[in-house]
Amino acid sequence: MHIALWQQERLATQYIPKFVTHFEMKNIIIFIIILISNNVKGQSGKLSRFYDFEIEIDFNHMQFEDDYIIIFPNGLSYENFKQNSLYKIKYSYDQNQNRIPVDTLIVDLSKTEMDKIFTLTLNQFRIEYEENLSQYKIPYPPSLNHGIFVSIRLDLNFRGDFYEKRIDDPFSDRKFKELYDFIENLFENK
Repeated sequence: MHIALWQQERLATQYIPKFVTHFEMKNIIIFIIILISNNVKGQSGKLSRFYDFEIEIDFNHMQFEDDYIIIFPNGLSYENFKQNSLYKIKYSYDQNQNRIPVDTLIVDLSKTEMDKIFTLTLNQFRIEYEENLSQYKIPYPPSLNHGIFVSIRLDLNFRGDFYEKRIDDPFSDRKFKELYDFIENLFENK
């Protein structure tokens, strides 16, 4: 069914309140078109960086000592934490093996440092041999981890997914060691 242009305009304007003039309606339509075109330009043109992700690296020791957690709190889960900062919270344990925070270190980060932490954390979730291939002829034997394991969490909030990984022998993992060394260097040099 074909509707004439004047009929389309009549149908479109029949649901508009009477106090909106045609001139105002044209301005509203132009404004909406500008908003939509700017949004499309943002998506198809230059990419933008957002720092609304959060990272949590939790070091656990099976002997309940020397535990700490590293937090980049720019997401939604850490309301009382300072944005664009890196936290290192050291823990002790009570008689019931409950964690008790004993010390907190805070480092303010530059955008370059936040980009580097994001990249190094994201690398933790890339599988090196994606096609179930290995450089070894037989399965690699398990190594001793001295009771230490690390949980890494990356939450992209509204822009993506939630990633979580556990590393049982963190200091023999090349990718994790690079992330760990970068973060420790930030705390030592600030």
